[in-house]
Amino acid sequence: MRTARGLGWWAIVTADLRLATEARHPASLVRRQHPERHGDSPGGGAVMTATIIINRPAGVVDYLPDIGAYFACLAAYNNGRLHGAWVDLEEITSTDDLQECIDYILASSPEPGAEEWAMHDHAGLPDCLTHTEWPDLTDLAAYDDALAEIGDDADEREAFRLYCNDRGEIVDVEAFRDAYNGRHDSGSDFAYDLADDCGLIPEGITWPVSCIDWEAAWRELEIGGDYTSESASAGGVHIFRTC
Repeated sequence: MRTARGLGWWAIVTADLRLATEARHPASLVRRQHPERHGDSPGGGAVMTATIIINRPAGVVDYLPDIGAYFACLAAYNNGRLHGAWVDLEEITSTDDLQECIDYILASSPEPGAEEWAMHDHAGLPDCLTHTEWPDLTDLAAYDDALAEIGDDADEREAFRLYCNDRGEIVDVEAFRDAYNGRHDSGSDFAYDLADDCGLIPEGITWPVSCIDWEAAWRELEIGGDYTSESASAGGVHIFRTC
């Protein structure tokens, strides 16, 4: 059996963070309010107990989502216990849905009456949402809405996140699409394509076009402030128009 020293502290923390299973986050929680005794005498009468059933929201998941946040209970954290769960932002439809997920995580905490939370991990979010442990839930929901509008195109989704990074905010999808010029093998390839789209390369002519330094042409576009690029995870670069 491996000891804590053998695993390393990060392996233990990671393993514990991933225990958002049915055991820790059941499909429903049963909460009973403090009983009240009713009757004529202080010691007599019936005990009345209110039972509240809280169903687990669809957004609270036991896997690492592509777009999501890990919300931790601070009451448990401050008492040396790790309690939290991943929320798949693509499973929610509003800020209220997100708040419901957080409320469920706090309600399932081993610390009674837990009220405070923090975002202790994240996946697929732009920098403007991850610089704090207490992001605005409205901004998280807005980013999710924007991705839903963009659709399933992996290049566009990545480019949108990078564009939000550059702008420091969740940008309008229409403004993003107006600026985004797609993924290209390199900046020089984009410079060639741009010249071709502008009708500057005669059809069927190879010389002197083949002698042009397209890398230098791309650098001029960048230095002039007209375009910028970001590395793409699938290879090549995403190109954005800046003016």
